[in-house]
Amino acid sequence: MCFHRRLVFGCAHHAWLGITRPCETEASFDRGETDTGCGVRWSHGYDTIRVRAKCRTCIKAQEGTSFRLGIVKEQLKALREHLTLIKGESLETVREEEEKEKGKEKNEEWLGEQLGRLDEVMEEVRIDPKHRALKLPSIVSPSRVVEGGNEGSDIFFLSRTSFLRATVATTLASEPGSPPMTLPINRSRLTTSLKVRRWGEIRTRQQEYGAPKSESSRKSWLQMKANDRPEASPPPSGAKDDGSWADSVRDHLGVPQNWIAPVAAAALTLGAFRFYQSYLRRIPTADHIAPSFFRRRSLLGQVTSVGDGDGFHLFHTPGGRLAGWGWLRRVPKERKQLKGQTIPIRIAGIDAPEGAHFGRPAQPFAAEAQAFLESYVLNRRVRARVYRRDQYERVVATVYVRRPPFFFPRRDLGLEMLRRGLAVAYEGKAGAEFGGAQMEARYREAEAAAKRKRRGLWGAAAAERRGRGLFGIGAPAAKGLEPETPMAYKKRMRALDGLNKGREGGRRQVMNE
Repeated sequence: MCFHRRLVFGCAHHAWLGITRPCETEASFDRGETDTGCGVRWSHGYDTIRVRAKCRTCIKAQEGTSFRLGIVKEQLKALREHLTLIKGESLETVREEEEKEKGKEKNEEWLGEQLGRLDEVMEEVRIDPKHRALKLPSIVSPSRVVEGGNEGSDIFFLSRTSFLRATVATTLASEPGSPPMTLPINRSRLTTSLKVRRWGEIRTRQQEYGAPKSESSRKSWLQMKANDRPEASPPPSGAKDDGSWADSVRDHLGVPQNWIAPVAAAALTLGAFRFYQSYLRRIPTADHIAPSFFRRRSLLGQVTSVGDGDGFHLFHTPGGRLAGWGWLRRVPKERKQLKGQTIPIRIAGIDAPEGAHFGRPAQPFAAEAQAFLESYVLNRRVRARVYRRDQYERVVATVYVRRPPFFFPRRDLGLEMLRRGLAVAYEGKAGAEFGGAQMEARYREAEAAAKRKRRGLWGAAAAERRGRGLFGIGAPAAKGLEPETPMAYKKRMRALDGLNKGREGGRRQVMNE
């Protein structure tokens, strides 16, 4: 990045100050290529310093009398500019303005003298009790109201005073040799200045129209509408706009039709984007779920696979059928397409029997629990109310599924498994999640009911501990005997793993000795 300083002399020549080393842009500026040179401020740092002195070349060229004459001319020019700043306009312009002001004063004095007898004329007019105000044609702006009129009406009425004033004014104005004049009619109620020519041709200064061509073309003195007035002629294209940019913007925004549509369109666009981000954006994996989403929102999706008795994978389908899922957009079926596109779900509040994995034997009723879960939710649309992520990066959620008849409310999947004896209420001391105290109480009650009815794993445990009696009739099992829960099974397996590791370590030590 380079920075340049250009020194401009009084003779309009310039030179570059040698503060930094020159670059190609200085040469292009000297050639007149300002668009590619240092004249483009955002491409190179650029500054200009102006002095009254001339460069050495001009000083040498103006030696002797010509040089002194040039200095005198410059001094006179500077003095003339200084006087212009002090006095304002030139003397000729000032004199013309004074003459115009004097002419206006004479016109006002002449008009005042002629209108001095207005009171005498009004006294001579006899007031008629049956007199009704005449209707005034649309010769003024409809927003102005003459005496006797109603606010907002398009019909104007002329009072006796206004009629006499206008009659005297137009009579005087029609006399030969009378100068043009400006007469305000009804100063207290009508502030628009009207230019008087002849009666019936009063127009505002902003609306200049020619005289009627014939008597038939004149406007009637009867009721007239504001639309009868001709449109104002547009200003010439070369007219200078004295209003500032801020005034133009203020006037434009003063009309509601100019900003209601853009503001409504912007609000609709932002609302649609917000709605898409909140309700129609698909969440591919558990890592894409924002922390603010937990305990506030739910996920609607389709179950693509079941891993064990209390977990499955969910393909998020936001919006459901209304968003096109199932008829316009399809859920992938192949594993390659589903890789990295599903959310692992852990059913909250329950713990199903553990299956065979990592070399460990399967727990009783593990296969039955997984088979029930597959038949109940696989390839079906479910809604999961998410709570948190567990240590295995699974999303703990309460799952609801709709089963036939479909007009019934959705069923709680965890509660259904507890009622069938295919799972137990979660026993972990830390990290237990039920979705609230009320939900936990419902789960404990469903588990107790399954125990009493000996359903699922509770009935299998009772059958294993039942003795054989006469004719094959078994005796009831001893009280207090319950099946091994998944939590107890995990503890026993961890203890066996530790014992096996200790035995293997001892064997290796004996072999080494």
